[in-house]
Amino acid sequence: MDKRAQVAETMTWATATIVILVMTFIFIAAAALLAKTKGVGSPLDFASNESEVPTQEMLFAILSFSSGSANIKESIAAGQYTEVREQAQRALTEFKQNDIQCKFTVRDRAREGIVVTIGTASGSTSASAIIGEREARLQC
Repeated sequence: MDKRAQVAETMTWATATIVILVMTFIFIAAAALLAKTKGVGSPLDFASNESEVPTQEMLFAILSFSSGSANIKESIAAGQYTEVREQAQRALTEFKQNDIQCKFTVRDRAREGIVVTIGTASGSTSASAIIGEREARLQC
């Protein structure tokens, strides 16, 4: 192959690589800007919101809370909402003793509505868990 042909081919590949890298950078910058304007968060921001971690831990504690034969998560899965109300009320009473105000809700997609609501929330952080066709949410 001719020396000039090798230089031309190398320049073509170098130019194509630079164009691809520039287009990738533009795409990432546009996605970050779009996410920021939509309030979704930046895809470049890998830090987690530390205020949500305690709320998630409290939700898991409530779902694991048991005062009888089944814990709250099992009662939600079985659709036993009266037991869920009683157990969640006891669990939230323990949170109130520690000056934490939370609201616990269970939404049943099959019934298309909220079937359990306990407490009042004073904060804006929330965590949720999907249990079959139901969603348990804790807002503190």
